[in-house]
Amino acid sequence: MNRILRSATCAIIGAMLLTGFPAHGAESSHPEGPWVEGSPMIPGWFLRVFVAKNPIHVILVEKDRQRLRLLKYEDHLEAVAEYPCATGENEGRKLFSGDSRTPEGIYFITKSYTDNKVTIFGKRAFHLDFPNVFDKNSGVKGDGIYIHGTNRNLEPVSTNGCITLRNRDLDALVRFLETDTTPVMIIPGISALEGIKPMEFAESQCGIVKTLLASDKMGRDHAEFESLYLVTDGIQSVAVGEFILYQKKYPLSQGYRRSYLSFDRDKGWTPIERICRAKPLSPEQIVARHPKDKEKIIEFIETWRKAWESKDIDTYIGCYSDSFRHERNGCMDLAAYRAYKDRLNKKYKYIKVDVSGVSVRWTRNGAKVSFRQVYGSDQYRAEGRKTLWLVFKGQGWGIERESWSPAQVGRKGSR
Repeated sequence: MNRILRSATCAIIGAMLLTGFPAHGAESSHPEGPWVEGSPMIPGWFLRVFVAKNPIHVILVEKDRQRLRLLKYEDHLEAVAEYPCATGENEGRKLFSGDSRTPEGIYFITKSYTDNKVTIFGKRAFHLDFPNVFDKNSGVKGDGIYIHGTNRNLEPVSTNGCITLRNRDLDALVRFLETDTTPVMIIPGISALEGIKPMEFAESQCGIVKTLLASDKMGRDHAEFESLYLVTDGIQSVAVGEFILYQKKYPLSQGYRRSYLSFDRDKGWTPIERICRAKPLSPEQIVARHPKDKEKIIEFIETWRKAWESKDIDTYIGCYSDSFRHERNGCMDLAAYRAYKDRLNKKYKYIKVDVSGVSVRWTRNGAKVSFRQVYGSDQYRAEGRKTLWLVFKGQGWGIERESWSPAQVGRKGSR
């Protein structure tokens, strides 16, 4: 828990709860920057973190105080910023469209909007996924709930249900409001959470949370979680994970997954809805995640060399990327290059390839590998410098381009 929050005295907390912010929302009455001193204590049970390779951010909206807090988990939970906000003009949990209430629960951003025109939504707006599955199962209806800015003075309890901030405060929060990934917890107030004893997950139950998030695909392949946590307000509970999906040992895609959970004393935790977003990794992301291991590159070059020398056309062509082009022979694509190499294999009785002095330089898309190459057959001999540009494919390294600088070229018997 935030050490600033722990050190705040009860007198300061009480004063701030009573003070709130001015009825007319005059901006001059508020701190210019993030403010956390004297805020009520945050219950530690609402966020249970199992994996956190990067900081985890959560938005906490307290309706009674008309405050929005930015929380960060990095080894421990702390409030790093706090801003005045406005919520619905009517008290209570939102039940239907037009009731001018703000929802209560755990939500995620579905889309963001930017507008430089003067509108009631200010400069920015972030659409929340209200109603979520818990709301729908409770008969709650509605839509159109946003976190947005305002071009007017900020007044408490003044919206139709949205969460409104000053434009400059929302600008400061933008980089933490990520689509699908940043939980937005809206609560009546910290006092409403007192006395709640939600079912907690122990450290040893990390595997259970993974299972609650898992799909058949994640079961067949290996998912390495970048983050894995459970967030709950004592009523709604959501398991959240960001992961890299591997096939065998190779990274293929990255994704985000959340599972809305219910608890039954006989059945335990069960998912009532799962949401998954995943996309293939770009070549740059794959290379960034692949260890820059020179020995692996040398092993790859040796596999390529042996396949060439033994006329193993399948293994040899398997060392090339699908995007390979051979510029010295009419810019052949991979299929044409395979046919060309197959003809040479049949033409020569034997092929001998020696490689030495391998140099590896890492590039944005992979690796640039140079070495001395001596090629010999019953009909041809060549010696020179070969350079290969490698990219990381789904199953390993692949040659995308190559160049050759001859030192000595000649027919058999000549130098």
